[in-house]
Amino acid sequence: MKQLSVFLENKKGELTDMTDILRNEDLSIDSIVIAETSKFGVIRIIANEYEKAVNALKNAGFNARVVDVVAVKIANKKGMFSKIAHALSEANISINYCYSYYADTNSGIFVFSLDDNEKGEKVLSQAGFEIV
Repeated sequence: MKQLSVFLENKKGELTDMTDILRNEDLSIDSIVIAETSKFGVIRIIANEYEKAVNALKNAGFNARVVDVVAVKIANKKGMFSKIAHALSEANISINYCYSYYADTNSGIFVFSLDDNEKGEKVLSQAGFEIV
């Protein structure tokens, strides 16, 4: 899966301007996570058309790039994240960061940045997880 990473100054209106660009391009944000410091923020977005989104943001002067991530659909049951963590750990794969969003009431999507995304996809698929 592809994720947009956008670097924004931590000032009023930046996030509004960025989301207005995506809205004006008729793009949908499926998931968004904001990590900030006192001066800058990193916005991680899963969007319906990532290439169109990154081009629109770059054309508007935003520092945006596309990053490969691994997205896994899991049942909304206790212990499922632990099973993913164990599968990756046993394969000696490190998680750089992770966030999630719900696909529906019975399942969620966990998005991972791994130190080896390709190997991580194979390991999780072999462990019975659905890669999206």
